[in-house]
Amino acid sequence: MAKSRKPRPRGRPFKKGQSGNPRGRPKGSKNRPAELSIEQEVERLTKRGIELVLLDQYEEARTAFEKSFLLSWGSQGRAEGPEEVRHSARRSVDYFRAQFEKEKKIDRLCIHYEDVDANFLEYLGLSADAPWDDFLAFYIEDDGDIDEERVAGDLFGYPPMQVALANAAAESGVLVPVID
Repeated sequence: MAKSRKPRPRGRPFKKGQSGNPRGRPKGSKNRPAELSIEQEVERLTKRGIELVLLDQYEEARTAFEKSFLLSWGSQGRAEGPEEVRHSARRSVDYFRAQFEKEKKIDRLCIHYEDVDANFLEYLGLSADAPWDDFLAFYIEDDGDIDEERVAGDLFGYPPMQVALANAAAESGVLVPVID
């Protein structure tokens, strides 16, 4: 014979002041993570893409940018096709890659500036106490990039550098051409 069930009370099943969950929330339970808005997800993916460019992981960066563009454009009701999205993602990766390459070149030039003395600055035609901005402007090309060949030419053409290279070559037995 089947047991009969008690009918559920109608209306308010609990007495006044009594909780609907008498044992309470289990210890250690976590809140459910809130879903990110489309704008937050686009921002997260874009930041991730930039981080991946910094790590030289260009394919992964391109994928992150593609997802970011698709979300952004989809939320705006734009209907770009996959090829347009891929092209835009590639352009973004190339842009950020170029920007970080410029930054690396500037960092390398900054290291050279920290090591130069007043004689080298005068050798370049700058004042002996030329600030960093003047030194940087001396090597910047029209497109905003650093002329690394000019930097190398100036360093290796500087007479004390030539003497140091010749001495190092003599010690190691390697022939180093002297630039005039």
